[in-house]
Amino acid sequence: MNNMIRDARLSAQTDLLIHVLNIARLEAVKQRASMTVCPAANPDTDNVCSASATDWANGLMVWDGAAITQRIQSKRDMTVNSNAAVSVVFAGTIGSATATTFTLCVPGRREQQVNVAVSGRISKQINATICP
Repeated sequence: MNNMIRDARLSAQTDLLIHVLNIARLEAVKQRASMTVCPAANPDTDNVCSASATDWANGLMVWDGAAITQRIQSKRDMTVNSNAAVSVVFAGTIGSATATTFTLCVPGRREQQVNVAVSGRISKQINATICP
């Protein structure tokens, strides 16, 4: 039963990340302006993006260039890492500036990945890899 709950929480957090990325992408197209999704430097207070390219454990923020439009906190027992990008930037109608893969993990469960293609397409996959 505990594993089922942890799987559900991991899926919910993964789906929330997908939702936030899709909203940022749609807003970029609608406003014909850049929208940035970046890791938070501090989970509670700062409206500052972290300089860490891989650690999204403090949550994430959506930034329109002038203000933070959305802020999401990560679950405590969950890790969220990005393969390369310090942030995901959706540039108007172009898509994403770089391809990025997010890996979400809960110890002892199968990792879930969210892929952002350069076209802006966002997809989810559940891997066979068990999280440490």
